[in-house]
Amino acid sequence: MTRTLWYRYRRTLFRSPVDTVSMFVRPVILAALMVVFAAFTTSVSLAFLVASVIIVNILVNGVIGTAYEVRNDVSAGQLEVMALAPGGLWKYLRSQAYVQCGFAVAQTVPIWLIFGWTITFDVSRLLDVVVLLIATWVVAVCLAILAGARTVVVGTFTLASFSIGIAVALGGAYYPITLLPTWVQVVARANPVTYVVDALRTRLVGVEPLLATPIDLFVVVGCAVILVVIVAAFTRGFRWDLSKVVGRG
Repeated sequence: MTRTLWYRYRRTLFRSPVDTVSMFVRPVILAALMVVFAAFTTSVSLAFLVASVIIVNILVNGVIGTAYEVRNDVSAGQLEVMALAPGGLWKYLRSQAYVQCGFAVAQTVPIWLIFGWTITFDVSRLLDVVVLLIATWVVAVCLAILAGARTVVVGTFTLASFSIGIAVALGGAYYPITLLPTWVQVVARANPVTYVVDALRTRLVGVEPLLATPIDLFVVVGCAVILVVIVAAFTRGFRWDLSKVVGRG
C-alpha cells in the first residue's frame, strides 16, 4: 500500500508542477523569513533558526499532511476501500504516515542546499545526530498515524493541525524557552516535543541543551519508543465503528 500511495502522489506531482514547486518553496520561504528575522535580533543565531525550521518542518508537515490526505479520502467516500484494502485501515494509515513524513523530509533538502552553510556541527556528534534524526522520524510517523486515525473518526484534520501547532509553539520551536514567560516555560518543559526539537538542534548548532547530554538523547529515544507502544496498543485495542463515518461528505 505504501508503494501505491507513492505512485499516486508521484503522478499527481508530475501532473501539477506548480503544486510540486510550491511544496518545496514554502519551507524555503519560511527559512528565508527566519534569516531576515535573525538580522534584527541578537536573541537567537541564524543557525539556530535554520535548524529549527528543518526539524519543525519534519514534525509538522508530516502530521498535517497525513491528516489532510486522510480527510480527503474519507470525504471522497473512500473509507470502504481504505478499510478493505490489504492490511486494512491501519495499514493505510501507516502508509500515509510514511509517505507524508517522507515528503516532509524531502522538503528540507532545499533548505539544506540554500542555508546549510549556516549549520556547522562537531563531527564527533554525528552518531548522536543520526540517532536523533531516526527518533524524530519515528515520533513524526507515530503522531501522523494517530492524527490520521482521529481524522477518520471526526472527518476533519483541524484538530490534528491545531494540536501539533500548539505543541510546537509551546516547545520552543523557533526560540529558546528561557526567553518565554515563567508559566510558559513550565508548560514547555512538560512538553515532549520540546526535547525532541532541542536535542537534535543542540547537536546541529552547538547551543546549551535543556537537559545534559546524553540524557536528552535517551529522553527523545524514550519518547519515540513510548509512541510506538501507544500506536501498537491503539491498533490492537481500537475497534472502528465505520457505520458512523461511511458515506459522510
